Amino acid sequence: MYDATDLATITGRSLVGAIAGDVVSYSGGAASFSDKNAGTGKTVSGTGLTLTGADAGNYTVNTSATTTADITKAALTVSSIGQNKVYDATPSATVTLVDNRLGSDVLALGYGAASFNDKIIGAAKTVAVTGIALGGADAGNYSFNTTTSTTADIMALAITGSITAANKAYDASDAATITGRSVAGVLGADVVSYSGGTASFDNKNAGTGKTVTGTGLGLTGADAGNYTVNSTATTQADITPAPLDITANSATRVYGDANPTFAATYTGFQTGESAATLSGTLAFASPSVPSSNVGNYAIIPSGQSSTNYTISYINGTLSVAPVSLMVTADAKSKVYGTSDAVLTFGVTGLVNNPALGVVDTAGTVLSGTLTRAGGETVLGGPYAITQGSLVANSNYTLSSFAGNGLTITPAALNVAANSQNKIFGTSDPVLTFSVTGLVNNPALGIADTAGIVLSGALTRVPGESALGGPYAITQGSLAANSNYTLGFTLNNFTITGAAEEPVLGFNPGQIIYTGIINNDPYERPGNFWHISLNYNNADPGFDVMRGTGDLNSRSNRHSINCASVFGGGFCETWQFPQQFGEGDKKEAK
Repeated sequence: MYDATDLATITGRSLVGAIAGDVVSYSGGAASFSDKNAGTGKTVSGTGLTLTGADAGNYTVNTSATTTADITKAALTVSSIGQNKVYDATPSATVTLVDNRLGSDVLALGYGAASFNDKIIGAAKTVAVTGIALGGADAGNYSFNTTTSTTADIMALAITGSITAANKAYDASDAATITGRSVAGVLGADVVSYSGGTASFDNKNAGTGKTVTGTGLGLTGADAGNYTVNSTATTQADITPAPLDITANSATRVYGDANPTFAATYTGFQTGESAATLSGTLAFASPSVPSSNVGNYAIIPSGQSSTNYTISYINGTLSVAPVSLMVTADAKSKVYGTSDAVLTFGVTGLVNNPALGVVDTAGTVLSGTLTRAGGETVLGGPYAITQGSLVANSNYTLSSFAGNGLTITPAALNVAANSQNKIFGTSDPVLTFSVTGLVNNPALGIADTAGIVLSGALTRVPGESALGGPYAITQGSLAANSNYTLGFTLNNFTITGAAEEPVLGFNPGQIIYTGIINNDPYERPGNFWHISLNYNNADPGFDVMRGTGDLNSRSNRHSINCASVFGGGFCETWQFPQQFGEGDKKEAK
């Protein structure tokens, strides 16, 4: 069998020509093939052959001899050493072939294929090697196996996973949300996904391009076991400031007061946070001052800041309410027929606060006037005094009005009886009077007359003798209505004597006579006789005539000396009373 040398082994020696019985042997020597290579019928040359034995000396022999023999091929055992590999999604393998060649034989080994039993990772996985081929200068000297097997590892392929994270509004935590996961390095159609994990920002504060770290990341999918991946990954995202509303709380006060202490409501603080996390001091402003009119005014907050919040300030409303004002009407009185006094009132509730710059008066706050119920009579009163058009300005509410009354007291009315007379034996004339104090005030719609105001009649003290008079004319039943207080002045009623009743104490040419001519009453003592003449029914004239006739007989005709009046001559003589009686008209001559 091929042993990589040309050495041959002499397996037998024989002699031809030795005499029978001689002890002679062919021995010794060394043999070699013509070359080392395997082959059949190869020439073998022996050299250094000699004779031995008792009779050897008697002979000579050839020292070299040839023969033929085969060199069979040596059995070459080809084995393989598997090479570990990183998962490549195939079962292909790489091996190194080794053999048991002899010496320094030149052989070249190769193989057709090497493969794992599957593509899945594992340790000491069987690798089958097929198509082993042998080449090289000494290849013909060997027989060899064409297949072999070995083991090797398929190691997981390291791939790289990455994440994306969502921007978020500040929420007082560093928690982040993974929005995307991707993996680089997955082979072919392998089903592998980057999944799981949680993420967090480097801190909770708002900022841009902040580092987000995901942890607990891994692979899923049918082929995930063939890969390794980073369990942590980083990316960047923003934490934007969270919206925070600072709303001034609405408040109320009444006109004239100082503004109240303002406060605010915070909306939008994240869990566990409060105003203490903000910088600055909350402040408030308002255009309202104590003297501001009733209405609504802005409460304006400001003064705080934060990098983690976008602060929106929202104004509140300060409602300035009117002050409650109470007005009480003053009682009033007047005399019947006079104009009303100005209706006045008292006020409580006016703001008087000099320290705050508010000093209101009735004149600056109230407008309009009180009114009273209509009526101008004494008995109709008291007349209610009401609010009328009196109103307060917008800074006050006239919440209480207490009315009062206007009383009308009677006016003073004076009645003076007129003096009256008559001739003895005649009927009393109507007793008359004059009146002062009657109200005539068109502005009040009052135009009183005696006929409207007075009722009843005067009377006189009884008596019918000229000698018993004068008789007092008294008030009698004369009375004024309730709008007046009646004052009365007495007068006298005189009875004049006739011939039948001489007037004692007078000369015969004297008379005391009360004449009633054309219903005009006159009283003339002494030698005077007042006659009212109506010339042709024209304007009446009054003439005083001195009478010289003897009037002591009612049946005689008498002449009257008219010289003192008309410059001489005589008036017509008249029969009294037949020709010149009460109501007659005579023409003076």
